[in-house]
Amino acid sequence: MAKGIQGTKLLRKQLPGAAVSYDESPPYIKFDGTGADGWEIFGNALLQDYMIWRGYFDVAGWSKEQLSAFIAGAGWQESDRWTLNDPQLEHSFAPEINTWDIISKAPMPNEALEGEHWVDLMGHFGWNAPGMLKSNYNLEEIFAGRHRQFVPNAQLNNVLVQMDQNIWGAGDATAGDKIYITRIVSTGISIKDGSVLIVPPQSIILPATVVDEKDLVYMERLRRSYVLGESRNP
Repeated sequence: MAKGIQGTKLLRKQLPGAAVSYDESPPYIKFDGTGADGWEIFGNALLQDYMIWRGYFDVAGWSKEQLSAFIAGAGWQESDRWTLNDPQLEHSFAPEINTWDIISKAPMPNEALEGEHWVDLMGHFGWNAPGMLKSNYNLEEIFAGRHRQFVPNAQLNNVLVQMDQNIWGAGDATAGDKIYITRIVSTGISIKDGSVLIVPPQSIILPATVVDEKDLVYMERLRRSYVLGESRNP
């Protein structure tokens, strides 16, 4: 039976978009229009607010047969623009939106956006994303990660344009039941009351090769995942 499962696969997942509105009094941001649709809002102790969507690819059928899946990167797809409808945009100071897309072996809790994971001990600001040196995750646990930065278009004020992109991840293999998806959007700074941020829907294409590894290699892969998970806090 396992032989029929082996080979190249193409995993697909469709993620919903979202819209949040801004207010100068608590709650500072809230979902606008149709609702959350699986998204949540999280604010850390440094007053940074995030929208987060979590999901997974279910690969329990492969792990049940004691097969390993080698992940060959990720394809993130969006078919529409990011927009920030800011009625006072000309008075805002450097509004920007940052977003992270992460495909991983383990789920990403909200605590990963807190404390020293967000601000390193040398005083430099910036999130130590899962897989980076000061994060709580080993790089081998991250199949693929992508960071992007958006700022307002100088000609079309309500349209956001991408200014930066960073890619990381080890593209390792897994023997687990799930491959986790985390989509994180930092809701920005200096964005005025009455603004609405619109995040487009996303599709993820994940190429995988399913193989039957030697018993010792397979058992070591399971052991390594267990050790990394047990040593993580959070």
